[in-house]
Amino acid sequence: MERINKAKLRPVEKVINTQVGSEKKAVTMQKRYWVKPEENEAGLKKLGMSNNEVSIVNRLLENSDKVYIAGGAVRDILSGNKPKDFDIATNLKPDEIMGIFDKESAKLTGNVFPTVRVRLGEAELEISTFRKEISSGATGDRNAFQVEYADTVEEDLRRRDLTINAMAINAKTGELIDPFNGREDLKNKEIRFVENAADRISEDPLRYLRAVRFKLRIGGEYANSTKKAMSDSDVQKLVLDKVSPDRIREEVLKGVASVEKFSGFFNDLNEFGILEHLFPEVHTMVDHDGGPWHGEDVFTHSMLVGDHYGAANPEDKRDALGKLAAYFHDIGKPSAYDHAERTFYDHESVGAQQIPDILKRYRFSNEEVGFIQTMVANHMKKPTTLKGVRRMYSEIGDNAGYLLKLSKADAMSNLRKSPEEVTRSLQVVDEIGGLIDQVKNEKDSFTKINVNGNDIMTEFSLKPGPHLRDMLDYAKDLVFEDPVNNDRDSLLTKIRGKFNL
Repeated sequence: MERINKAKLRPVEKVINTQVGSEKKAVTMQKRYWVKPEENEAGLKKLGMSNNEVSIVNRLLENSDKVYIAGGAVRDILSGNKPKDFDIATNLKPDEIMGIFDKESAKLTGNVFPTVRVRLGEAELEISTFRKEISSGATGDRNAFQVEYADTVEEDLRRRDLTINAMAINAKTGELIDPFNGREDLKNKEIRFVENAADRISEDPLRYLRAVRFKLRIGGEYANSTKKAMSDSDVQKLVLDKVSPDRIREEVLKGVASVEKFSGFFNDLNEFGILEHLFPEVHTMVDHDGGPWHGEDVFTHSMLVGDHYGAANPEDKRDALGKLAAYFHDIGKPSAYDHAERTFYDHESVGAQQIPDILKRYRFSNEEVGFIQTMVANHMKKPTTLKGVRRMYSEIGDNAGYLLKLSKADAMSNLRKSPEEVTRSLQVVDEIGGLIDQVKNEKDSFTKINVNGNDIMTEFSLKPGPHLRDMLDYAKDLVFEDPVNNDRDSLLTKIRGKFNL
């Protein structure tokens, strides 16, 4: 056995209150942690912590040996993934944590049971005190609980949702704390709630949707107890009645941003029978005739397009919205369906009109709604000339790149097309992409037309009317054909000749 060099041991001074006779006195005691600092730090770094994150944890360990990495970071570590961030759970109370760090680096967040955010350089850790929740008896209300500080990490983990999220790692010893066999469920890729599934969902019904997202994230299946609870109509009613719209929005956006094949979200909700209540417009696509040019129904096609859109760029919020738009791109088809002809004329416009109703229901922002509307409204456009691409780019700008991804995904998602036809369709989209790159470099020459309605009325002594729109459209047509035409005097001269003014 390796001998420990006591010179390397870390002495820690700790002030405690002790009773001396009838007086309480602060007594300074020295405690030695029989761990080499460099070994402890190496272990934390091996888990993916930065130097500054390790420094924060070591400051906590100087004051308590009950410091744990908890929650999603543990799940990620055991899955072989680098954690995005680390949450810390400890027996230290918020005021004790605040006393360890200076006021500039430590901030309290929350009210009754606050957490502490500690920032050191670029590193930031959220530190929470062990807590337990005691139900008041009300179901479906995540605020209807009496929350108390707990003594142990096991009590803290019991209040978590899924077993794979109810694990912790002792920051001092590296010991895995796994009271609900989350590691085994993670290994078997099973989604299981902590103890009673229906009880966990009733505590916070958003957990229903979180379970779906995590099932997709780990590529797993539901445990039988999970399936039973999620199929229960009373449990589903809690989801429909108690989960606020903005939390559903947040859950959907987390999903499209982190899960490449997010179609499983809509598929699973449909299998459980809750899709028609949460997303009725999506449900209308299920088993709907895809028309003579498709070998799959509208829902299957839409789900394939969303999956073929690919993984969203985590650094680009609009890319996640573009992926969501891919799942919604044909949402207007059921309403636009001609039963006799089996066609969907103008379904893109119909779908674009439906988008605000769907997204505003879940409090998507005006900007988010507008972006997805743009994707849905324009997904049928495939201009193959510079003129056509300039026109499209003038309408949607840099969103053209996301539309291009959607178009590629659309081309790959028709089960009636042969591999050769798919290849040709993708070649066309790539050619359009080349044209988009070309017009991007000259966008300042055509996106702002150098003549407007006032110019035309003044030049030709005209009054407002629909004729002005015709003249402006003609001017745009000239500029999109060749940006060299984007000269005010030249455009007015050509308008005069065209309209005999």
